[in-house]
Amino acid sequence: MADRFTTRVAVFVIVRNEKGEMLLQQRGPGKYLAGYWDFPSGHNELGESLQTTSIRELKEEVDLDGRPEDLKLVHIDQYFIEVEYINFVFSPMRGVVLHALVSRIAAQVLRGLLQTHCPVIV
Repeated sequence: MADRFTTRVAVFVIVRNEKGEMLLQQRGPGKYLAGYWDFPSGHNELGESLQTTSIRELKEEVDLDGRPEDLKLVHIDQYFIEVEYINFVFSPMRGVVLHALVSRIAAQVLRGLLQTHCPVIV
């Protein structure tokens, strides 16, 4: 009965570089939608703000550092696949740079060293 009212909350973060290219990652084997490309994303944990979830997922998935106050909400959607989902999409505010080893990622792409399931800039 408790599952009847279960709604999963997920966050997605759109990260762009100065050229407007977006950072994507490929979902790993055995994961939900394995093989699909998507923005860095993840589920909200109990007691965690949506912005904090976004920053945590950015660090865990693509090694980007940021601050919750630097993100703005740009989209919300809802859908049902086995359970109800509500997705919140964030993007850094104009002028905010998220810090990471983006140059290392770009260098791997250029040298052909990028392995499947690593983040890429497109």
